[in-house]
Amino acid sequence: DYAREQTKSTINEARRALWDMRHDDDLDLVAAIRAMVEQAGRDHPSIAITLDAAQPLWAFSSSAHEVLMSVREALYNAIQHSGSDRVEVRVDQNRGGNISISVTDHGAGFDPERLPDGHYGLIGMRERMAKLHGQLTLRSMAGKGTTVTLSFHLESSRVHRNGE
Repeated sequence: DYAREQTKSTINEARRALWDMRHDDDLDLVAAIRAMVEQAGRDHPSIAITLDAAQPLWAFSSSAHEVLMSVREALYNAIQHSGSDRVEVRVDQNRGGNISISVTDHGAGFDPERLPDGHYGLIGMRERMAKLHGQLTLRSMAGKGTTVTLSFHLESSRVHRNGE
């Protein structure tokens, strides 16, 4: 199946990009997410996938892995299930060190209380955020699209910026 092969290709490309960007066990989350978004855009040219993120955001590789796997899951859920022609990824950080990463589609939406059996992506994202003492927030409504937001704090997730 073409979509499955493209997804595997994107995942492998994102993994390579992550390893290439490592520096002393630190990783720029924004650069890694940008690489993921760009690859997803190449793999799915009929979907406009955008990233809104202004600055580098450095993280220890263990924390970055949890965040990036959650972003990847949210991004590919939007691509594969929403039917939307656009997906937006946004990374925000406030002065207090809180980070918020959201993935929004404008597609079919769904009832979060009625997930089909065998779909564990949301559970995995919640577990990954719990490891960082963060949370996953899901907003979805049939016909209105879905937003998945990952929220965590710099200190509790051991994430840091610019070598601080």
